[in-house]
Amino acid sequence: MTKNGFLIGLTVAASVGLAGAAQAQDMVFSSWGGTYQEGQRLAMLDKAEEKYGVEIGEDSHTGLAAIKTQVLSGQVNWDLVDLSTPDCERGRKDGLWEELDYSLIPNAANLDPAYRNPYWVGFITYSTVLAWNTETVANPPQGWADFWNVEEFPGKRAMRNRARDSLEVALIADGVPLDGLYPIDMDRAYAKLEELKPDVDVWWSSGGQTAQMAIDNEVDMMMVWSGRIENAIQEGATWDYTFVEGNIAVECLVVPRGAENAELAMKVINEMLDPANQAEYTQYIPYGPVNDAAFDMGIDAEKAAMLPSSPDNLAVQFVMNPDWWSSDEGEQAEARWTNFLQQ
Repeated sequence: MTKNGFLIGLTVAASVGLAGAAQAQDMVFSSWGGTYQEGQRLAMLDKAEEKYGVEIGEDSHTGLAAIKTQVLSGQVNWDLVDLSTPDCERGRKDGLWEELDYSLIPNAANLDPAYRNPYWVGFITYSTVLAWNTETVANPPQGWADFWNVEEFPGKRAMRNRARDSLEVALIADGVPLDGLYPIDMDRAYAKLEELKPDVDVWWSSGGQTAQMAIDNEVDMMMVWSGRIENAIQEGATWDYTFVEGNIAVECLVVPRGAENAELAMKVINEMLDPANQAEYTQYIPYGPVNDAAFDMGIDAEKAAMLPSSPDNLAVQFVMNPDWWSSDEGEQAEARWTNFLQQ
């Protein structure tokens, strides 16, 4: 049995157990599903349950909208949520989160100050990268300009169905240097996307979808999250990828305003930032820890090379700007995306 198959089996068993003991759940954690969330269960949530003698239920989501609806309606079902930093920032500005009690989160003291504020705290780093099928792409692409070059690099392509990430790589393909991406020139970015739009076969909406596309050889090149494609490769997918011109970002944890179990949720955050647990998490999906002490917990050089936050990989990427994406301009960019796809 493969590692992911083993994880899925454990997750199904855990879900059945939790469903049978629904009344015993002490809090609910919501994340992005798939191998990503399976790893959170095994490396972190299980540890928190054992330490505090509680039951942690799980759910999955697709972004900020569902959490915002819960908070504004006063019917908050989730106590702890994993989101991207632009969504965490936007939610902070909209007053959607409980203020964090850092006396309950001592492991956050090891984090870069940029990864924590009164209302959200960073959890892991991930990267959006360029990947390709090694059996169908004879000449490996060197960057996003090659992804746009359909004549020299023919084949089916897949991109994320969201403005975020897509606008940045479009600008890079159009010659904008990595340190000159923000503030994003929306007109230029969308114009570049229009050039490639007829050649994009799949606009994906989840990390699990990209992993399955790689395993099934559904496309030849795609924009993808590094951890998802690495896990697909470990499952036998004949793919490769590069961190060059990758978009490194931070996932963050928030406690929705009105959550019934906010104090327990903050204690669970502390377990999720524990350096040993952060190091263990990289065994399940190769995303980089935000607690630098995790690199002293047995992460070897081979594993570090897969992690977005390792020094060599950081050097060839750019960092997504959550302040821009949570601004009025960022909201306009996101709103414009629907019209772009429908035209």
